[in-house]
Amino acid sequence: GILWMCNAFAGMHGFGEGIVCVGQMALLGTAIGYVLHGGIRCSCPVGGESVKENVRAGRIPGQLPLQLPRQLFVVAAVLTYPMVMQSLLKPDLRVVVACILLVGLGSCRLVVPRDRILLGISIVLSVGLIAGMTPERNLLSLCSSRLVWTTLYQDYDELTEEENEKVDYTAMVESTYEVTGVENILIPTLRQTLPEEEVQVILKRLISIAWHGHKGQIIKEILWDEAGHLLPALVVPMQLAHRAYDSRTGLNYRQFLQPAPLLGRYAMRYGCAWFAAALVLRGILWMLAEGRVKDRKAFCYAVVTAIVLSFWYTFSTAGRMDYRNVIYILCLWLLWMTDIRPEGQREGMTDGGKTQK
Repeated sequence: GILWMCNAFAGMHGFGEGIVCVGQMALLGTAIGYVLHGGIRCSCPVGGESVKENVRAGRIPGQLPLQLPRQLFVVAAVLTYPMVMQSLLKPDLRVVVACILLVGLGSCRLVVPRDRILLGISIVLSVGLIAGMTPERNLLSLCSSRLVWTTLYQDYDELTEEENEKVDYTAMVESTYEVTGVENILIPTLRQTLPEEEVQVILKRLISIAWHGHKGQIIKEILWDEAGHLLPALVVPMQLAHRAYDSRTGLNYRQFLQPAPLLGRYAMRYGCAWFAAALVLRGILWMLAEGRVKDRKAFCYAVVTAIVLSFWYTFSTAGRMDYRNVIYILCLWLLWMTDIRPEGQREGMTDGGKTQK
């Protein structure tokens, strides 16, 4: 991963772009470190004192010196992961959104008022940035793209003669070429000749035809998109082998291979294989620990934000699975899988060091 990154930076055009990308890496690494720092401080006060004071007083001996190697390992694991690097090596606002959400996760694990304020600010900022990155869209046009696009070429013959007269045939056919065609071609064409009420009637009619005629296919596509956003490293190899529904992962992959094709290919294969193996092993360790959740607030925050983000991208991109959208979800998985503190250490941090070994 580091070799690939150095090669990509060496071939980057423009000094300013390189500085921005280095800044993105530093920002994401800082956000990850903040999450880890929140994990140290959140659950270990003894008599209202901080962990650092407890360590200094000898109540939790040797706790903090063990944290630095673990933090460095986690940051290195995240920043050298292929799908994260593909996002970091281009100026991208989605990296900033991921950083803000990670800061929110770190703040969620703390209890002082300042961190509650940070939590609220991070949620508001991330929602604002996501909304700002999205063009103005209403629910009807969003559902039209998601439900109609992949079957429109089969369904426009189902319209009545009266409806066919209102819809431009050429615009209808051209709308089937790309996922953005319904919103960028079909709907604007309808609005040029029809009042908004009639446009909405025709779109609802197309949605009804698609849902009743291809319900199983639409549900399957939505589930594949959700799987791709929630577990991208497991689904991407299937998409590249044409064993899953997708229309954009190949483009992502070709862009990733440009700086160093051979090195990039091995890095991606290694990254996806490592992710799958680590996920299984970490899951086994978690079950051996009886599946306990140490910090329910942080757990709920991580689950809710990941589901909301994946749901939004699944419905707003309609089959164009772009793994630059899921850098935050990848960081959540990688942080969980690289949490290598011994169980005794965790218990010692939650009960004032009484069970510290």
